[in-house]
Amino acid sequence: MVYEYVPDLIICDLNLPGSDGLEITKSVKMDIRSSHTPIIILTANNSNEKQIEVMKLSADAFITKPFSLNYLEETIKSLLKNRAILKEHYSAEFPKDILIDTNNKKIDRKFINEFTAIVEKNIDNEHFSVDELCKQAGISRMQLYRKIKALLGVNVNEYILKVRLQKAQYLLLNENLSIGEVADRVGFSSQAYFSTVFKSKTGVTPKEFKENQNNLNKEA
Repeated sequence: MVYEYVPDLIICDLNLPGSDGLEITKSVKMDIRSSHTPIIILTANNSNEKQIEVMKLSADAFITKPFSLNYLEETIKSLLKNRAILKEHYSAEFPKDILIDTNNKKIDRKFINEFTAIVEKNIDNEHFSVDELCKQAGISRMQLYRKIKALLGVNVNEYILKVRLQKAQYLLLNENLSIGEVADRVGFSSQAYFSTVFKSKTGVTPKEFKENQNNLNKEA
C-alpha cells in the first residue's frame, strides 16, 4: 500500500505481527519510491538501544507508550510543516544543485539527480512524454507524480517545463543561436509557441530577455 499510494506520513508500531516496525522502516526508507516519507514509530520499549536502532534506520520520530494524543498530533503537524517548508525552499531554484534535506537525503538526492538527468538528456525531444520518463526512471506514473510532488512541490510537467526554460535562458545568453534554434534545442515545436510560453513564465519574450541581459552586462 505504501508503494501504491505513497502516503504523506506513516505511523507504525514497533511490535507487529509478521514484519516489525524496524523491517517496515528499513523497507520504506531504502526504496526510492517511498524514501522521502516521514515515519513515526510507536513503542512501549523505551530503551536507548532500541531508540538508536530505530533512528539509525532514518525514522523521523520515536514515541514511547503511554503517550499523549496531543503530542502525537503535534509531532505529525511538525513533520508535515517541515516537509512543506523544505519543498518550498528546495523547489525555488530547481533543477539546479538540489539538496534534499530529509532523513534519507542520499537516496532522494540520487533519485532527483537521475530524474533530472533523464529530462535533460531528452530536452531537445518535443515528443518526450511522462510515460517515456517513467519507463526510463523505472517507476510508475502515479509513483513518479507523488514522489516529485512530495520532494519538490510541483508536478512532473511543470518540472520538465522549468528545465526546458532554464536551458533556453542559458542558450540565449551563452550561445550564438537564433530564437528558432534555441526553441528547437529545448524541445519546442515552433518558435512562436516557444516565445509564448517563455513570456508567460518570465514576463518577457526570448528576444527581450537576451537584450535586457546584454544591456545589464554593458552597464556593469
